[in-house]
Amino acid sequence: MTSQQLFIELLHRLRKYSDAVVLHAVLQQHGDEVEFKTSKTQMALDLLGGRLESKQVQRAFNHLSDLGLMDIHAHTNYRTHVKVDREAVKALLRTPVSPLLPGIRTDGFPFLEHFNATTVVQEK
Repeated sequence: MTSQQLFIELLHRLRKYSDAVVLHAVLQQHGDEVEFKTSKTQMALDLLGGRLESKQVQRAFNHLSDLGLMDIHAHTNYRTHVKVDREAVKALLRTPVSPLLPGIRTDGFPFLEHFNATTVVQEK
């Protein structure tokens, strides 16, 4: 599985962009192996490129913790210690989703073929 495939799988199973992007970012930081120290602001600005506000990151932390996918411990100096439950994420990924969902479906379609063809022409 690639990083892109993992994100799509998480997105479809969690059904919420902010939860999927926060979990994916913490996994990229090896949060399933070691406790990852961050702040909601650092996460929003640095790791997520400003795509989420710090309030959304905090809500995602709380929701992922409620789902049992992460252990969250707030510390003084605005740091949050995050640890992903690897087995819980693996269990989540084993739940079935429709193979017809966007990003999971493997067959092509006219827009994609046209887009790819024009991109190749523009690059030359």
